[in-house]
Amino acid sequence: MKIAVTKLEEKSEGVHELFRRYGHEAVIVSTMRATDPSDRAPLIRLCDMILKKKIDILIFTSSLGVEKLLKRLSREKM
Repeated sequence: MKIAVTKLEEKSEGVHELFRRYGHEAVIVSTMRATDPSDRAPLIRLCDMILKKKIDILIFTSSLGVEKLLKRLSREKM
């Protein structure tokens, strides 16, 4: 059975093997692209708020958001 999986190509490591293990074929369909935002001001403001402890709770809806934020925060701390 062929099963379409909507996932970023760069985040799909292991998907083919997982589906193959159960006798299926995964077809990766990237419906989005992971690129840096054209306007980085919101990310910079968020990092500033985090560093100044002005955020009580931060909710992420994707691991890519976590990666981008941590990358930026590591630059800000330098």
